[in-house]
Amino acid sequence: MDKYRPINKITLALAIFCFIGILILLLLPRKELTEQDKVNQWKPRDFYYVYQMWADKDLIELKEKIEHDEMVRNQKVGKNKRL
Repeated sequence: MDKYRPINKITLALAIFCFIGILILLLLPRKELTEQDKVNQWKPRDFYYVYQMWADKDLIELKEKIEHDEMVRNQKVGKNKRL
C-alpha cells in the first residue's frame, strides 16, 4: 500500500466549497454600529482612562497651560484684527 493516498473528488470539492464560502463571508460589508452598540462597547477601563486624564496633576497642568496659551494667542489676534 502507498503511504500517501490521493485526495478523492468529494474531499476536494468540499474543501473548495468551504474556501469559497469563507471568502464570501470575509468579503461581506460590515454592519454599521447603532448608537446603542457604540455605548455598549465602553468598558470599565475606558472610564478609568477618562478619570486618569482628569485626575492626573501633570495632565491638568498641561491642559491649563494649553488653554492659557490659546487664550493669549486669541487676545493677540483680537487686538490686531477687529472681530
